[in-house]
Amino acid sequence: MKKILSVLSISLMLSVSAFAQSNVVINSFAFVEKVKVENGKETKSLEKATNVIPGETVIFKNIVENKNTTPAKDIVVNNQIPKEISFNNAFSSDEKNTQYEYSVDGVTFNKSDKLMIKDKETGNMRNARPEEYTHIRWIYTQGIPSQSKIEFNYKGVLK
Repeated sequence: MKKILSVLSISLMLSVSAFAQSNVVINSFAFVEKVKVENGKETKSLEKATNVIPGETVIFKNIVENKNTTPAKDIVVNNQIPKEISFNNAFSSDEKNTQYEYSVDGVTFNKSDKLMIKDKETGNMRNARPEEYTHIRWIYTQGIPSQSKIEFNYKGVLK
């Protein structure tokens, strides 16, 4: 079994404008998705990611809570994707108001269909593949209401 300790040290950054708003809190967690098949029926459950076996799916949850009395605006959350994880997909508890950007270097971010990388074999520019992403950014286009939470998540497979 491969311990996931390095995966649990999730690199997070709340944008300066959101962080400047007092009482905006972010909590991050990592879970392993367990799949059980009983009587031909598949069920999935989440368990804390303490030990993860290569090939298992890990879900990273970022819960941003606005403890202010006014809406929190300009929410941007960045996560570094651990090198041990092959990125699969990202999701939010409010898909309608969430934009996603990705990076292959931690500096330049873009939408998945516009993120380009130089192919090591051909030298030509091409679209980056999800497993090549090193960072993900969620941009929340609405304010988080007072005393409310929003979740920004992603999942990947332990290599």
